[in-house]
Amino acid sequence: MNSDTGPAGDLRPDRFCFVGGQGKSGTTWVQLLLDSHPDICCHGEGHPADVLAIQLGQAVDNHRQFIGGNNAAFPELRPYASIDEDGRRRVLRHAITTLLASQCAGPLPAVLADRTPANIEYIGLLNDLFPQARFVHVLRDPRDVAVSLWFHGQRTNPEWINSRYRSIDTLAIELAGGWASAVETVRRQARVLGERYREIRYEDLKSDFAATVGGLFEFLGVEAGAQHLAAAAQAGDFKRLAGGRDPGAENRDSHFRKGISGDWRNHLRADTVARISSRAGAALATLGYR
Repeated sequence: MNSDTGPAGDLRPDRFCFVGGQGKSGTTWVQLLLDSHPDICCHGEGHPADVLAIQLGQAVDNHRQFIGGNNAAFPELRPYASIDEDGRRRVLRHAITTLLASQCAGPLPAVLADRTPANIEYIGLLNDLFPQARFVHVLRDPRDVAVSLWFHGQRTNPEWINSRYRSIDTLAIELAGGWASAVETVRRQARVLGERYREIRYEDLKSDFAATVGGLFEFLGVEAGAQHLAAAAQAGDFKRLAGGRDPGAENRDSHFRKGISGDWRNHLRADTVARISSRAGAALATLGYR
C-alpha cells in the first residue's frame, strides 16, 4: 500500500475525479448518474478542498510555526524538524483519499470521485495534490440557477434569503455577473488540465441524455454500454426521485422541485432578463444560452 494515498493506494492516480459547479446547476444529478456505475464511487458533498484541505493545511502551518518557536527557545538543542511543504501535500492527499474511500462500500472501484459544488473553485489546489485527477464542471443557464436557488432558499432558510435578496429578480441580477466571472475564472484555471477537464451542461442532460452521459463515462475511462446508461437513467429519473411527479409538476417543499429547463421564463421580469443579458451576455452566448 502506498503511504501517500492510504486506503486507495491501488487506484491509478488518474482515476480520481472532482465534480463541481455553481450550486443548483445539477451537480447532485451528475453525482447520482456517476454513482450508478459499478466502477465509480461518487458521493457528495465531502468538501475535500474548501474545508478539509484548507483547515488541515492551516493546522499543519500552525504546527510548523509552533515548532519554530519552540526550537528558538532551546538553541542549544538539535532543532525539531517540522512538516515541510512536500510532507504537507502528503498529509492533505492522504486525508482526501481517505475521505473519498470511506464513502465506498466493499472493494474500491476504479474511479473515486467527490461531488462538492466548490470543487471547481479549487482546481489549483486539487490539481497540485492529484496531478492526474479529472475534473467535471457542471453548467446551467444562470437564469434557471437563480430561480432554483430562490425556491431552495425559501424551503431551507426563507428568513435569510428574503433579507439578503428581497426578491427573485434581485437574486437573478446579482448572480448573473458573478456567474459569468466564475465561469471565466474556472475555464482559465482549467487550461492546465487539458483533456482532464470536462464541462457538462444541465440542458444537454435533458435533451441528449445518452450521448452526454456516455461521453462522461468515456471521459472517466469506464464502460458506457447500454446497461450502464440504463442504470444511470434509472438513478437520475426525476419521477422516481420526486416521489412520482413528472418533470414540470412543481413541489416547492422538495429538493427536486420541478426538474425542467427554462423555468426562468415563468418567474423573471422582462427588465430583469435584459439586465442579466447586459451583465452576462457574452458568457450566455458562448455557452449557448440565448
